[in-house]
Amino acid sequence: MPDEGFYVATDTDVLRMENELLALENRLLRGRQADADRDDTQRTRDSDELANSKKTVAALEASRDTEKQRTAALEQRLAEAQPRADRLDEVENDLRWVLGRLSHSPFGWIFRARAGFRALVEKYL
Repeated sequence: MPDEGFYVATDTDVLRMENELLALENRLLRGRQADADRDDTQRTRDSDELANSKKTVAALEASRDTEKQRTAALEQRLAEAQPRADRLDEVENDLRWVLGRLSHSPFGWIFRARAGFRALVEKYL
């Protein structure tokens, strides 16, 4: 069939078209590779964040356990100190009673003449 004005591709044209197809395929494959690299990077970043989160959680749990131990120790010290505090309250009340009795006694003027006695009266009465 003779060429009646139709385009007939030459070897150069065929090579150019093949080159364009290869360039397009190359860009497509590079784009896929870049997406895969981004996904790998994101997965790595996510796994690092997860590992850091697990470390933080473990540290917080250890801290919480330490705080529980400290709280228990402080509660025990408070329970041990409570009878002494009650006894000191009783002693303070007795001191107030004695100071009141001494200041209103017939010899109260002698006691009130002393600076130490006056300081105690000011502090506790």
